[in-house]
Amino acid sequence: MPDDRNTAREIAQDETNKQVMLMLGRLEGKVDTVIASQQSFQKVIDDHELRIEKSEKMLDNVKVKVGLIGAIIGAAASALGNWLWARFTGH
Repeated sequence: MPDDRNTAREIAQDETNKQVMLMLGRLEGKVDTVIASQQSFQKVIDDHELRIEKSEKMLDNVKVKVGLIGAIIGAAASALGNWLWARFTGH
């Protein structure tokens, strides 16, 4: 009789082991899916970061150009004002 109990326990243990392995396999598949999704999202984030960096550089260049144009216009307006002042006031 002890042999029958041991055999039944072994069968039950084997079935439990099979179920545990099946659950671990399913879990591993889900973890792989999560990792793949995370990698996909990371690529999207990296692409956005690159676009943002390019946009920031372009914006900085535009700011410099606008500042330069403003300085040129300001200097020209000042020179024109001084010339007009001298012309009409005789100074």
